[in-house]
Amino acid sequence: MRTFSKKEGINYFSNLTLIAKAVNEGKYINISYQRLSDDEIYKYILKPVRLFCSGYNWILHAFKEGEDILKSFYVTRIKSIALKDRKFKSLPVIEEKKEAVKMMFRFPAEIMSEINDKIWFDDFTISYDEKSSMILETKQEITIRLATWCISWWDKIEILEPKALVIFINEMIESFKKNN
Repeated sequence: MRTFSKKEGINYFSNLTLIAKAVNEGKYINISYQRLSDDEIYKYILKPVRLFCSGYNWILHAFKEGEDILKSFYVTRIKSIALKDRKFKSLPVIEEKKEAVKMMFRFPAEIMSEINDKIWFDDFTISYDEKSSMILETKQEITIRLATWCISWWDKIEILEPKALVIFINEMIESFKKNN
């Protein structure tokens, strides 16, 4: 939480609290928002749908009043917020879902505590092979976030399954090398 409090010039925690309340109660909010595209501040009336943390950023998914396209708003860019008494009927949010696939990763015994001391996925199992290496099994979507997590282990991870994840990571690395 200390990380989030370092953003200057806004009432970060009160904004998060008001947004969470609006999402839970299905209430409209008025916000002043500094857009990423041009740094101009605009006023919006929103139907907040979901508040979530991605990396170090809290993001609000909401519909602008009169629109039916789900938009993303970074909480750090909200300059002011007011909760309205007016409620709205919940709208179904259609998300593009990728298929979750079985994944198996092997880690050497020397880094066992780094794996054991953290929760990496919402559902996973850990087992050990004959060499005392740790095998982490989970079912996940292949995403950039997962690929960068794998790369962050350098030579301490072996992707046993799926081969599609290895291909995805190699394509990502080749693209990076081509541009740099």
